[in-house]
Amino acid sequence: MRKQVHVFLVGTSTIRNLPRYDGFNRLSKELKELVLEWGKVTDDPRCTNHLSVSSPIFKLALEYVNEKPREASAELNAFLSLMEVYGISPNVIDKVYLVRTDTYLAALCTLVLREHLRAIIREVEEVVVPGYGRDFEEGLINLMYTIYRICRSERREYDVYLNATGGFKPESAMAVIAAALGGASYVYYIHEAFREVKAIPLMPISLKEEFVRELRSFVDKRYSEVRSEFERTIVRFFFKIEGGKLRPKPLVSELLGLEGS
Repeated sequence: MRKQVHVFLVGTSTIRNLPRYDGFNRLSKELKELVLEWGKVTDDPRCTNHLSVSSPIFKLALEYVNEKPREASAELNAFLSLMEVYGISPNVIDKVYLVRTDTYLAALCTLVLREHLRAIIREVEEVVVPGYGRDFEEGLINLMYTIYRICRSERREYDVYLNATGGFKPESAMAVIAAALGGASYVYYIHEAFREVKAIPLMPISLKEEFVRELRSFVDKRYSEVRSEFERTIVRFFFKIEGGKLRPKPLVSELLGLEGS
Protein backbone atom coordinates (compact mmCIF):
# COMPACT_ATOMS: atom_id res chain seq x y z
CA MET A 1 0.00 0.00 0.00
CA ARG A 2 1.28 3.47 -0.91
CA LYS A 3 2.08 5.80 1.97
CA GLN A 4 -0.54 8.41 2.84
CA VAL A 5 -0.88 12.03 3.92
CA HIS A 6 -4.16 13.17 5.50
CA VAL A 7 -5.42 16.74 5.48
CA PHE A 8 -7.98 17.56 8.19
CA LEU A 9 -10.37 20.49 8.03
CA VAL A 10 -10.48 21.21 11.76
CA GLY A 11 -13.76 22.34 13.28
CA THR A 12 -14.64 22.98 16.92
CA SER A 13 -16.38 19.72 17.85
CA THR A 14 -13.65 18.87 20.36
CA ILE A 15 -14.72 21.73 22.63
CA ARG A 16 -18.43 21.70 21.73
CA ASN A 17 -18.66 18.02 22.70
CA LEU A 18 -16.75 18.39 25.96
CA PRO A 19 -19.88 18.89 28.16
CA ARG A 20 -20.94 15.33 27.20
CA TYR A 21 -17.89 13.87 28.90
CA ASP A 22 -18.38 12.12 32.24
CA GLY A 23 -15.48 14.10 33.70
CA PHE A 24 -16.87 17.50 32.72
CA ASN A 25 -18.10 18.16 36.26
CA ARG A 26 -14.52 18.07 37.50
CA LEU A 27 -14.06 21.54 36.06
CA SER A 28 -14.84 24.52 38.25
CA LYS A 29 -18.23 26.20 37.86
CA GLU A 30 -16.56 29.15 36.12
CA LEU A 31 -14.74 26.96 33.60
CA LYS A 32 -17.83 24.85 32.89
CA GLU A 33 -19.79 28.01 32.11
CA LEU A 34 -16.98 29.17 29.84
CA VAL A 35 -16.97 25.92 27.85
CA LEU A 36 -20.76 26.04 27.52
CA GLU A 37 -20.47 29.60 26.18
CA TRP A 38 -17.91 28.42 23.63
CA GLY A 39 -20.46 25.94 22.32
CA LYS A 40 -22.65 28.85 21.21
CA VAL A 41 -20.08 31.13 19.55
CA THR A 42 -17.61 30.95 16.68
CA ASP A 43 -14.74 32.50 18.64
CA ASP A 44 -13.66 33.94 21.99
CA PRO A 45 -10.32 35.61 22.81
CA ARG A 46 -10.46 34.02 26.27
CA CYS A 47 -9.39 30.77 24.58
CA THR A 48 -5.84 32.13 24.55
CA ASN A 49 -5.71 31.60 28.31
CA HIS A 50 -6.11 27.88 27.70
CA LEU A 51 -3.65 27.32 24.84
CA SER A 52 -1.36 25.52 27.23
CA VAL A 53 -0.87 21.94 28.38
CA SER A 54 -1.33 23.22 31.95
CA SER A 55 -4.88 24.51 31.30
CA PRO A 56 -7.60 22.47 33.07
CA ILE A 57 -9.82 22.77 29.99
CA PHE A 58 -7.05 21.57 27.68
CA LYS A 59 -6.19 18.69 30.01
CA LEU A 60 -9.81 17.56 30.24
CA ALA A 61 -10.40 17.87 26.48
CA LEU A 62 -7.27 15.81 25.76
CA GLU A 63 -8.32 13.23 28.34
CA TYR A 64 -11.73 12.99 26.64
CA VAL A 65 -10.18 12.67 23.17
CA ASN A 66 -7.72 10.03 24.35
CA GLU A 67 -10.44 8.05 26.10
CA LYS A 68 -13.29 8.40 23.56
CA PRO A 69 -11.83 9.88 20.35
CA ARG A 70 -14.80 9.14 18.11
CA GLU A 71 -17.28 10.65 20.53
CA ALA A 72 -15.14 13.65 21.34
CA SER A 73 -14.04 14.70 17.85
CA ALA A 74 -15.87 14.69 14.52
CA GLU A 75 -12.52 14.75 12.70
CA LEU A 76 -11.16 11.75 14.60
CA ASN A 77 -14.44 9.90 14.20
CA ALA A 78 -14.07 10.08 10.42
CA PHE A 79 -10.33 9.37 10.50
CA LEU A 80 -10.48 6.35 12.81
CA SER A 81 -13.57 4.98 11.08
CA LEU A 82 -11.78 5.18 7.73
CA MET A 83 -8.79 3.33 9.15
CA GLU A 84 -11.04 0.61 10.56
CA VAL A 85 -13.35 0.15 7.55
CA TYR A 86 -10.60 0.32 4.92
CA GLY A 87 -7.94 -1.54 6.90
CA ILE A 88 -5.47 1.35 7.05
CA SER A 89 -2.62 0.97 9.55
CA PRO A 90 -1.22 4.06 11.30
CA ASN A 91 2.19 2.98 9.93
CA VAL A 92 0.97 3.80 6.42
CA ILE A 93 0.19 7.41 7.34
CA ASP A 94 3.34 9.53 7.37
CA LYS A 95 1.78 12.91 8.07
CA VAL A 96 -1.41 14.71 9.09
CA TYR A 97 -2.03 18.37 8.31
CA LEU A 98 -4.44 20.10 10.69
CA VAL A 99 -5.86 22.99 8.65
CA ARG A 100 -7.74 25.41 10.85
CA THR A 101 -9.52 28.75 10.92
CA ASP A 102 -7.78 31.91 12.04
CA THR A 103 -9.64 31.87 15.37
CA TYR A 104 -8.82 31.31 19.04
CA LEU A 105 -11.36 28.52 19.47
CA ALA A 106 -9.97 26.58 16.51
CA ALA A 107 -6.46 27.04 17.92
CA LEU A 108 -7.51 25.31 21.14
CA CYS A 109 -9.26 22.45 19.34
CA THR A 110 -6.26 21.97 17.05
CA LEU A 111 -3.88 21.88 20.00
CA VAL A 112 -5.89 19.03 21.52
CA LEU A 113 -6.03 17.08 18.24
CA ARG A 114 -2.33 17.61 17.62
CA GLU A 115 -1.33 16.27 21.02
CA HIS A 116 -3.56 13.22 20.57
CA LEU A 117 -2.38 12.42 17.03
CA ARG A 118 1.31 12.76 17.86
CA ALA A 119 1.01 9.53 19.83
CA ILE A 120 0.06 7.55 16.70
CA ILE A 121 1.23 9.53 13.65
CA ARG A 122 4.87 10.25 12.81
CA GLU A 123 4.38 13.91 11.88
CA VAL A 124 1.51 16.30 12.65
CA GLU A 125 1.54 19.86 11.31
CA GLU A 126 -0.81 22.69 12.20
CA VAL A 127 -1.69 25.08 9.36
CA VAL A 128 -3.44 28.38 10.10
CA VAL A 129 -5.33 29.87 7.13
CA PRO A 130 -5.24 33.70 7.22
CA GLY A 131 -8.72 35.22 7.36
CA TYR A 132 -10.44 31.83 7.47
CA GLY A 133 -13.27 32.10 10.00
CA ARG A 134 -13.09 35.91 10.04
CA ASP A 135 -13.63 37.12 6.47
CA PHE A 136 -15.71 34.92 4.16
CA GLU A 137 -14.23 35.71 0.74
CA GLU A 138 -10.65 36.18 1.90
CA GLY A 139 -10.76 33.13 4.14
CA LEU A 140 -12.32 30.92 1.49
CA ILE A 141 -9.79 31.68 -1.24
CA ASN A 142 -6.92 31.32 1.25
CA LEU A 143 -8.34 27.96 2.34
CA MET A 144 -8.48 26.81 -1.27
CA TYR A 145 -4.91 27.93 -1.87
CA THR A 146 -3.71 26.18 1.28
CA ILE A 147 -5.39 22.88 0.39
CA TYR A 148 -4.24 23.12 -3.23
CA ARG A 149 -0.60 23.73 -2.27
CA ILE A 150 -0.52 20.90 0.29
CA CYS A 151 -2.03 18.39 -2.13
CA ARG A 152 0.17 19.51 -5.01
CA SER A 153 3.35 19.26 -2.93
CA GLU A 154 2.55 15.82 -1.48
CA ARG A 155 0.85 14.01 -4.37
CA ARG A 156 4.00 12.64 -6.04
CA GLU A 157 5.20 10.80 -2.97
CA TYR A 158 1.89 10.06 -1.23
CA ASP A 159 -1.78 9.34 -1.69
CA VAL A 160 -3.43 12.45 -0.26
CA TYR A 161 -6.69 12.09 1.68
CA LEU A 162 -8.88 15.08 2.56
CA ASN A 163 -10.84 14.68 5.80
CA ALA A 164 -13.72 17.07 5.04
CA THR A 165 -15.77 16.36 8.17
CA GLY A 166 -14.98 19.57 10.06
CA GLY A 167 -16.16 23.07 9.18
CA PHE A 168 -19.10 24.56 7.28
CA LYS A 169 -20.49 23.28 3.98
CA PRO A 170 -19.33 26.11 1.65
CA GLU A 171 -15.78 25.84 2.95
CA SER A 172 -15.83 22.03 2.75
CA ALA A 173 -17.14 22.13 -0.82
CA MET A 174 -14.45 24.55 -1.99
CA ALA A 175 -11.77 22.58 -0.14
CA VAL A 176 -12.80 19.45 -2.07
CA ILE A 177 -12.49 21.36 -5.36
CA ALA A 178 -9.05 22.65 -4.34
CA ALA A 179 -7.96 19.14 -3.33
CA ALA A 180 -9.05 17.74 -6.70
CA LEU A 181 -7.20 20.54 -8.53
CA GLY A 182 -4.14 19.77 -6.42
CA GLY A 183 -4.20 16.06 -7.19
CA ALA A 184 -5.56 14.52 -3.98
CA SER A 185 -6.68 10.91 -4.18
CA TYR A 186 -9.71 10.73 -1.86
CA VAL A 187 -12.06 12.81 0.23
CA TYR A 188 -13.84 11.26 3.20
CA TYR A 189 -16.33 12.28 5.86
CA ILE A 190 -19.06 10.93 8.11
CA HIS A 191 -22.30 10.94 6.11
CA GLU A 192 -25.06 12.78 7.96
CA ALA A 193 -27.82 10.33 7.02
CA PHE A 194 -25.96 7.00 6.99
CA ARG A 195 -23.84 7.91 10.07
CA GLU A 196 -20.84 6.04 8.67
CA VAL A 197 -17.62 6.98 6.96
CA LYS A 198 -17.70 7.43 3.19
CA ALA A 199 -14.56 7.70 1.07
CA ILE A 200 -14.93 9.15 -2.40
CA PRO A 201 -12.22 8.89 -5.09
CA LEU A 202 -11.42 12.35 -6.41
CA MET A 203 -11.47 12.67 -10.18
CA PRO A 204 -8.67 14.87 -11.58
CA ILE A 205 -10.08 18.21 -12.66
CA SER A 206 -8.74 21.28 -14.42
CA LEU A 207 -10.07 24.74 -15.15
CA LYS A 208 -12.18 25.23 -18.27
CA GLU A 209 -10.40 27.30 -20.90
CA GLU A 210 -13.29 29.77 -20.96
CA PHE A 211 -12.91 30.38 -17.24
CA VAL A 212 -9.14 30.77 -17.59
CA ARG A 213 -9.66 33.37 -20.31
CA GLU A 214 -12.19 35.19 -18.12
CA LEU A 215 -9.80 35.29 -15.17
CA ARG A 216 -6.97 36.49 -17.39
CA SER A 217 -9.16 39.29 -18.69
CA PHE A 218 -9.31 40.74 -15.18
CA VAL A 219 -5.54 40.85 -14.64
CA ASP A 220 -4.35 44.49 -14.49
CA LYS A 221 -7.85 45.72 -15.24
CA ARG A 222 -8.80 48.90 -13.40
CA TYR A 223 -11.33 48.30 -10.63
CA SER A 224 -13.33 51.29 -11.91
CA GLU A 225 -14.00 49.25 -15.07
CA VAL A 226 -15.74 46.49 -13.12
CA ARG A 227 -19.43 47.05 -13.73
CA SER A 228 -21.69 44.14 -12.81
CA GLU A 229 -22.29 42.54 -9.42
CA PHE A 230 -21.20 39.20 -10.91
CA GLU A 231 -17.84 40.70 -11.90
CA ARG A 232 -17.43 42.26 -8.45
CA THR A 233 -18.01 38.80 -6.93
CA ILE A 234 -15.20 37.38 -9.06
CA VAL A 235 -12.96 40.25 -7.98
CA ARG A 236 -13.71 39.75 -4.25
CA PHE A 237 -12.76 36.09 -4.40
CA PHE A 238 -9.87 35.99 -6.83
CA PHE A 239 -8.22 39.41 -6.96
CA LYS A 240 -6.76 42.16 -4.82
CA ILE A 241 -6.71 45.85 -5.67
CA GLU A 242 -3.33 47.55 -5.89
CA GLY A 243 -3.08 51.12 -7.15
CA GLY A 244 -6.58 50.88 -8.52
CA LYS A 245 -5.71 47.81 -10.60
CA LEU A 246 -6.69 44.16 -10.14
CA ARG A 247 -3.88 41.79 -9.22
CA PRO A 248 -4.47 38.04 -8.89
CA LYS A 249 -4.38 36.40 -5.50
CA PRO A 250 -1.81 33.60 -5.03
CA LEU A 251 -4.11 30.71 -6.03
CA VAL A 252 -5.10 32.44 -9.27
CA SER A 253 -1.50 33.38 -10.02
CA GLU A 254 -0.43 29.77 -9.68
CA LEU A 255 -3.33 28.31 -11.66
CA LEU A 256 -2.75 30.82 -14.47
CA GLY A 257 1.01 30.40 -14.44
CA LEU A 258 1.57 33.93 -13.15
CA GLU A 259 3.60 33.04 -10.06
CA GLY A 260 5.67 36.18 -10.41
CA SER A 261 2.60 38.44 -10.23
